[in-house]
Formats: sequence, C-alpha cells, structure tokens
Amino acid sequence: LELAGAEPAQQIDFESLLPAAKGEAAAGRDVIYGAYVNRQRCAIHGGWKVIYYPEADAYRLYNLDKDPREMTDLANNPEFAAKLASMKKILTKEMSRLDDPLLAGRAKSSTNKAR
Repeated sequence: LELAGAEPAQQIDFESLLPAAKGEAAAGRDVIYGAYVNRQRCAIHGGWKVIYYPEADAYRLYNLDKDPREMTDLANNPEFAAKLASMKKILTKEMSRLDDPLLAGRAKSSTNKAR
C-alpha cells in the first residue's frame, strides 16, 4: 500500500518494508510479539522466546540460539529464573503497548461458548 501511495490501515501494527525494498536500512523491531486468540501470548527477544498460556497460567522459555526447535523448556529450571523474569517483563510490556485484553482480564475465556 505504501509503495502505491496509500495510507496503511490503522489497525495494522507493522514496520514498513519499503526502506528495505529500496535498499535503505530498515529500523526493524527489538521484540517480536505473537498472540493466538485468548489461549497464548509470546515474545521473542535477543535469541530467547517466552510463551504464556493464560488458561493454565503457565510459561515456557526457550533459548532459540541453542534450541531453535523449542524442544527444551527452561521455564522451570532455576538456573534460568532471571531470564524468565526478564522475558515476562518484555512480554507484559508488549501486551500493554498493544492494549491486549488479557493483560487487564477483559478477554473472555476461549473455553466459553456463545449462548
């Protein structure tokens, strides 16, 4: 859209790829954030990934540099407690930045059925 001169939709949160397409340096993002309905949230930063499952109130932590297939969950390993805490802060910051309804408990449970 940008290349055609159109304004991007306001509900789309992304960085323009146009500078990269023109061979210019693109700023990029420091954190990659993902959400799947009300069941999962994740953040990737600095070679680490944290996943949050709100219905189970559980976290998973992966070192993507050493474990790119996410086979070894480090969330319950005391050696990585500080890393888990810092990744939780990053995830919460992204959820807040994007006004994620799960952060404020506004989201309906994904197990609730429409009546």
